[in-house]
Amino acid sequence: MFVFFFLLAIQEPPPLTELEARVQLLEQRLIPDSSELNNLTQQTGNRFQQERNYLDRELLKLESRLTQLEMWPTNLSWIGVGSLVALIGILFKGYRFVTKQITASLKLNEDALRNIIRREQQDGELLHTCLLVLSQDGRPIKKLLQSQGFTNVIIKAVQDGLNPSPQKLGDASFELVIFDNLSASFINDYMAQSEKRAFVGFSPEHLDVVDRARINFANTPMTLFFQVQLTARYLRQLLLAQN
Repeated sequence: MFVFFFLLAIQEPPPLTELEARVQLLEQRLIPDSSELNNLTQQTGNRFQQERNYLDRELLKLESRLTQLEMWPTNLSWIGVGSLVALIGILFKGYRFVTKQITASLKLNEDALRNIIRREQQDGELLHTCLLVLSQDGRPIKKLLQSQGFTNVIIKAVQDGLNPSPQKLGDASFELVIFDNLSASFINDYMAQSEKRAFVGFSPEHLDVVDRARINFANTPMTLFFQVQLTARYLRQLLLAQN
């Protein structure tokens, strides 16, 4: 029986004042929790607004980039047209430059070719120069000159040591007089009497000629060929200048 009343005493509810005190305590505890909840709600709202602002900015950047990409083909087309025009201008200038250079080169080559042809014609004409060869034995030099292409070679035999007479030899009717292996004395006497302005001497020896300025010497067949042409050209030029 005692135990029964003890259990009933334990299960008996607390007094009203005690319950009121507990309610107040709970209210005091809930007030800070409510404040924290408001703070949390405000922070969450701020965070959401920040995220939204960030997304808006990114969308604006994306729209700007898309706009630039849309304009890029147009820019490329203008750049392409400009580059093409510049390239055409460069090619045109290069074409004009190359054409000018080629034209100048052709002009120079044409002039050079004409000079060569003119010289060849003159050299060909020189091969027909009327040559008077004074020699004790003119057969070898005549054969030599004819083998070199000279077509008008007249040989007149002379004796070295005798005073020659240009008038008797008729040198006035010849363009060029050649002394073949004759002495310096013979050459000096002949040149002193002749009105010719230039001569050619063919001799392997060095001869002491007085009027050295009027004679070109040759000591080989090759130098003879060039000396005959050179002297004949010189005399023809003098004749042209005189006329």
